[in-house]
Amino acid sequence: MSLMVSERTLEYFGEAITACQSVENLSDMFMWSQGPLWAYLPHDVMLFSVADSQSQWVLSDCLHSQPLKGQVINALIDPHHGLLSLLIQESRKLGMRKLYIDAKGRSEQPIAPALSKAVVALKLGGIWFADTGALPGFHRLSFALLGAQLQDKESLQWGWIVPSIQAALSRVASGQTPAQDLLEDPTFEGQVLTARQIEIMQWVRQGKTNHEIGAIMDISPFTVKNHLQKIFQRLKVNNRVQAVAQK
Repeated sequence: MSLMVSERTLEYFGEAITACQSVENLSDMFMWSQGPLWAYLPHDVMLFSVADSQSQWVLSDCLHSQPLKGQVINALIDPHHGLLSLLIQESRKLGMRKLYIDAKGRSEQPIAPALSKAVVALKLGGIWFADTGALPGFHRLSFALLGAQLQDKESLQWGWIVPSIQAALSRVASGQTPAQDLLEDPTFEGQVLTARQIEIMQWVRQGKTNHEIGAIMDISPFTVKNHLQKIFQRLKVNNRVQAVAQK
């Protein structure tokens, strides 16, 4: 495996880490992942999760520029059975902080058949994954890039950018701590939705559009749409009207 990188790659790396320093919220994260990070490591999807000391995800998202079906997003980001969850489990089992899996589900490490099968079934290309382990303030940060463009030869580039992604997610998560009253919501929604999803539903009930909700919550309309797809799945409904009527 060659360790050589082009001058242009180094230039893109410098631009990516410089721009990353301004990432403070989910909207910033989306724009950075689709701009400077994409220029440095072209990809189609970015997944990430932030877990607390009880290993509960307090923040997670699936960032993508092209439309993805709700079932695909769920298969990627579901905290129990999604691809990101499988990657986290596998990295812990192998005792490795970084993993690469190609589009055919192959890795230099002997990975679980279920993980390999999930990668192939999703048809989203290769995967670069990283897990930080324990961090001050959070139990761990986990993130992955997916795309047909990603190859094993880019391991050096991935290693370089991991600390910047980690730092950005730490800042984003620090600003996304849910209010205690949302965490203690006794309603049906409070039992099946995250605090972030409950907050979005509050704005949906007021008739806000995805763009309006995004502006209010300082996240992208794409992120709002992704959250709504997850909300519909958890509430077992098909649209906003049904979600608002859910008791």
